[in-house]
Amino acid sequence: MEEQQIRRSLETRVSGPDVASDSAAVPAALPDAAAVPVNAVSDAAVAALTVDALFPRLVNAHPMAYLARELTGTIVDDLDTPAAVAALADAARLESYAAAMKASLSVRIGQTVLDEMPDRARNTVSGQSLAYNTAVSEIGCALHLAERTAGFLLNDSTTLIENFPATFAALTCGDLDYQRVRTILAQAEGIPLQTLPQYETAVLTRAKEQNNPQVAARARRLRETLHPEAFITRKTKAAAGRSLTFRPAQDGMAYLEAFLPAETALAAYNTITEAAQKAQGPDEPRTLSQLRADLTAAYLLGLTCPHTTTDSASRDSASRDRTDGDEDHGPRRDTHGSGHGRGSRAGVPKPKAQIMIMIPLFSLLGIKDEAAELAGYGPMPIETALDLAKDEPAWYRMLTDPVTNIPAKQDRNLYKIPQKTRTWLQIRDGTCRFPGCTRQARFTDTDHTIPWPNGPSHIENLACLCKRHHKLKHKMGWKVSQTGNGILTWTAPSHQTYTTHPKDTR
Repeated sequence: MEEQQIRRSLETRVSGPDVASDSAAVPAALPDAAAVPVNAVSDAAVAALTVDALFPRLVNAHPMAYLARELTGTIVDDLDTPAAVAALADAARLESYAAAMKASLSVRIGQTVLDEMPDRARNTVSGQSLAYNTAVSEIGCALHLAERTAGFLLNDSTTLIENFPATFAALTCGDLDYQRVRTILAQAEGIPLQTLPQYETAVLTRAKEQNNPQVAARARRLRETLHPEAFITRKTKAAAGRSLTFRPAQDGMAYLEAFLPAETALAAYNTITEAAQKAQGPDEPRTLSQLRADLTAAYLLGLTCPHTTTDSASRDSASRDRTDGDEDHGPRRDTHGSGHGRGSRAGVPKPKAQIMIMIPLFSLLGIKDEAAELAGYGPMPIETALDLAKDEPAWYRMLTDPVTNIPAKQDRNLYKIPQKTRTWLQIRDGTCRFPGCTRQARFTDTDHTIPWPNGPSHIENLACLCKRHHKLKHKMGWKVSQTGNGILTWTAPSHQTYTTHPKDTR
């Protein structure tokens, strides 16, 4: 199967001379991609980690050897856009395979160093610690890594190979890169060993088509479901570590970072973002990011931030009537939010209604203990959600499909989309629906997939797109279609296709 994928990929791009015809370079069977001979010794394993030694292994011992030789012989300047995109994907697959080899070889070094110790020392704690430190030093020297980093590599590699076999297989064949693999491992912290297969299976169902932030969001949601300790208990412990830190940076700059409960941090961020958007205008030279930073500093220092002379209230009112190509600031349950919030018993400000929380009906009734969903963040304890929602005078009821958990469809035949429908759409999508984009849906436009009036204003023809990707769709040849249940299929100008799904709340 992998050999066929490689051949299909290679058909889309220009190859170097005398390479495509070298069919003998492709073995008939797929061997264990990261297998290392049992009788290998530690110094040989260390030598195998070097680039000069690793590349011949790619060329001579694995079906990806064909792919490696093709990439080596490719004349980059001769490639058009589709061929360059295909070659880039092939290079990423090889990079993932090399990462899998490094993981396997690192584990092998740890094993052989221990095996080569005298029996008496091998069975003692001090002997095993000495062997571990030796292996870390070998890996660090071979890869020019600090020993702390080399230790992380050995630890992660051991966990990956021993506890996440399907993830390791996906890395080996190029379906996942090492960054996403590390995210999957990191989010598994605290999950019982016997539950890891369930976690791994669930996270891998989408991981191959998601980028790292999206994998992290799904993995975090699964962790909160599978963790044996009550969610609210863990949140209470974590909140005790809230802090504000100052970190110097280069060129006379610095970072000011706050570690806060998610609902508080998100409410503050949304408040600042909305204020920054109101300050934008034709006479305002600052970017949205610069405005966020300036407003934050102004609020914290008790100053006023210079705004444009444009009537922000008029812009805010007009924004609620915009659809395709215009900005929609999303739902506001408190249009006068100052961001200061109300005090809580724990001493953490309770945010005003600058956030959107989705509470399952059965949890609201006390029948189940499902986590709530904080839009723009992910799962939150049901106790926290109910505490935040108890003072709200109005609730928005939304029915969802019991199987897909996607909001049930609503029909609308007018071009102008009411705020209630926009809110429903933002709940369904969660973020901009362009592949890989994680911008909150509340800060996006509402796009007709098939332009109106040829395409109706039904929810099955609407999706949230941020301004940048909205413009790409209309001006740069990106095509999109909806295939049901809120699933979007995108076709790039290079003819590559990508699929995006509604917000995952399971």
